[in-house]
Amino acid sequence: MRTAIQHTAVHASTEHSQRDMEPSLRAVEPSHPHTGVPRSKGSVTRGSVTAEFAVLLPALVLLLAFIGAIATVGAAQVRSQHAAGMSAREEARGSHIEVEKVAGDGATQRVNRSGEWVTVEVRNNVKLWAFLGPGITVHATATARVEESTASGQQ
Repeated sequence: MRTAIQHTAVHASTEHSQRDMEPSLRAVEPSHPHTGVPRSKGSVTRGSVTAEFAVLLPALVLLLAFIGAIATVGAAQVRSQHAAGMSAREEARGSHIEVEKVAGDGATQRVNRSGEWVTVEVRNNVKLWAFLGPGITVHATATARVEESTASGQQ
């Protein structure tokens, strides 16, 4: 008398031997059209990975270009703010600096004196890429109190 486990093992071995004897019952893997070599399951998905990468690559390039543009504009803003602060301090002392040396080429400044205060506004046009047009304008403003020696010297 056989137990259920023994019966299953005998039945499985019988099916296995029948599959070995009858090759027509086995699933035939499709062969490669040029080489005739049977394809593995991994080769069927290999093309889809390439297609997904081809779709993803331009998106990654655009993302990196966008991050680079943000970094460029951010750096120009920091340079403009630094130049405005330096220029406001120098104008408060009675001297003048060229903001182009600090903020970059093409930077302009506007000085406004109002009583004992001096305000400097620096503007700079940031060109990201030549084909994108005029660029992005960044501006910064700084105010400083006119020093006593300068205020008394002007009166």
